[in-house]
Amino acid sequence: MTLLLIVAIVAAHAWLTMTAPTMHRPFLGVLLFCHAYVCLGGTWYWIYQKNTYFVGTMWGAARLNEAALTLSSATLLMALTVWVVSRRTPSTMVVTDRLSPDPLRSVIPAEMLFAIGVLAALYVIQGGAASARAALNGEASYFLIAFQFADMMIPAWLYMLARRGFTGPVLARFAFLVFYTIFTGLRYKLALLAIPIVVFMFLKERSVAKRIGLTAGFSAAVFTLFTVMTLYRSKFSGIDFTQRAPTTDPLFGIFAESNVLFGLTSVIRTYIYRGVTYPLSPIIDSISGLVPRVLMPTRMVGEYRKGAIHGLLTNEGFRSGTTYPVVGEFAIMGGWAGIAIGSILFAFVYLFLHRLVRKLAPSTAHLIVGIAMVAGFVGYYNYSRGYLPQITKGYIFIMIPYLVLCRLAWRRPQAGRSSYAVGFPTSNRVA
Repeated sequence: MTLLLIVAIVAAHAWLTMTAPTMHRPFLGVLLFCHAYVCLGGTWYWIYQKNTYFVGTMWGAARLNEAALTLSSATLLMALTVWVVSRRTPSTMVVTDRLSPDPLRSVIPAEMLFAIGVLAALYVIQGGAASARAALNGEASYFLIAFQFADMMIPAWLYMLARRGFTGPVLARFAFLVFYTIFTGLRYKLALLAIPIVVFMFLKERSVAKRIGLTAGFSAAVFTLFTVMTLYRSKFSGIDFTQRAPTTDPLFGIFAESNVLFGLTSVIRTYIYRGVTYPLSPIIDSISGLVPRVLMPTRMVGEYRKGAIHGLLTNEGFRSGTTYPVVGEFAIMGGWAGIAIGSILFAFVYLFLHRLVRKLAPSTAHLIVGIAMVAGFVGYYNYSRGYLPQITKGYIFIMIPYLVLCRLAWRRPQAGRSSYAVGFPTSNRVA
């Protein structure tokens, strides 16, 4: 019965996506995919294929159904908020071609940012798994700093993609990015690259057959790599096919990411049912977490979520690194009311970033890539990983640099500059 109700909620989300203004469909589409994947696919897999068995124990269908229905309802509220607000915005938008021909404004900043990211990535690679383990124990502060700065390769490369397209130098940098992603074993980096690429290819190609073929082929390749990384990744050591996979179940590689349902179940049991809330702790930790540990060795971040970790029932669960979706953070901050209020605020965060991209994009290509980037970052990364201090760093090292690069690339206003509508395939106008 719960699964049928979730099907109805997902169907309502799909209708909102199809009837939303075109410019908001990438975000609502990414959110819809995550919604269906976790709440439908995850519920089906963990209850009907695994009998709720996870981290060494049975969780019970009632608990998982409650978590899935909570997440599904909150996601629909997010989508509905975006749908309602976006329909009040202007129905058309014209983008002024203001990309500066001066390489000091439109080329060099992105090249420098990517170079900084490469140097940081090389430091991370040099440190490897040993430094990563030391960082988890409060040591190797410089490793953590380098790890964050390496993320700046993502916005720099996406900016280059928008400016140059799939040229040789751009593809060479992409190869290094994929190598680094595989080395770290962190799949979200791959998703933050793949989502803008898929949207860019889909909107760039005029031929329907080529558009579908390219996006389907690339998506299949990314999905395959995602699954392989799930089964054989060795974090900060790359892929190791000699190690024993966590399971022989082929479906596990597909649905492993939906284990956030267990994280949310733990939050509901540990915080909501016990009336425990931490309204300001995630915000305070997000600020203090920006201070390098080398400057504040005694700082403690994330203490408020220990209940969710211990709520994973077993020692295996405690060590599993299982996280919860963004709805879990809202629950920790304010219980059931926090989930409702947080879901609406989540939608407004997306709408704010979307508006910034529209305002700052120096060209149509940068607008398309920026919208897709916001869709991937907010609709996938922020949605599926609720730990606010981690997400805050993502905004600082991924989202903000792209917006800054776009603004730096503006040319000074000139007489006779050209304007044109964004070329989405559904229309020569963008809603």
